Amino acid sequence: VRFLDARTLRPVREWRTGGGVLAAVYAPDGATVVVARRDNLAEVRRADTGAPAAPRALAHARAVTSVAVSPDGKLVLTGSRDGTARFWDAPTGLPLGAPLRTGAAVTAVAFDPRG
Repeated sequence: VRFLDARTLRPVREWRTGGGVLAAVYAPDGATVVVARRDNLAEVRRADTGAPAAPRALAHARAVTSVAVSPDGKLVLTGSRDGTARFWDAPTGLPLGAPLRTGAAVTAVAFDPRG
């Protein structure tokens, strides 16, 4: 994961994560980033060091293609090529409810700005 200066587009820091990154999004606190990976996982990580910010990865049966964080930063939503979307508790990495089955790959997820 490479972070760029928005004005110059020069790298300011980077860290490595396994599995090939398909998407990444900042949490509202600006201190954490959620990363979607080709190896069927998403991770909540510290933006400054890349260290895990949740005790477990968020697992799907196929590649995780999209991620979103709720406006209050408490929930993560993931979308996967396995045809599901899932809600997760951001601090613990635990799933919230059963997967939402769509019947097709989920390539984009989002939260309403009002929560």
